[in-house]
Amino acid sequence: MAPTRWLVAMALLCFALVGVALVSQHVYGMQPCPWCILQRVIFLAIGLLALVGALVGVALLRTLLLFGVLLLALAG
Repeated sequence: MAPTRWLVAMALLCFALVGVALVSQHVYGMQPCPWCILQRVIFLAIGLLALVGALVGVALLRTLLLFGVLLLALAG
């Protein structure tokens, strides 16, 4: 699979996981802890960086964005 498809898949997965967390919070009444809220923000940031990386055609910029995704993944 091409790197662009991996990045799009990663972005969609991150956004879907945040969506599931929001559904469990608002539909099922599960209140998130502060760490869960921080993880949601990190997942959204990873998804955004992956999406931008998929749309950028410059290899150096894509590598820098992937490095940012890696750092955020290690943070959360």
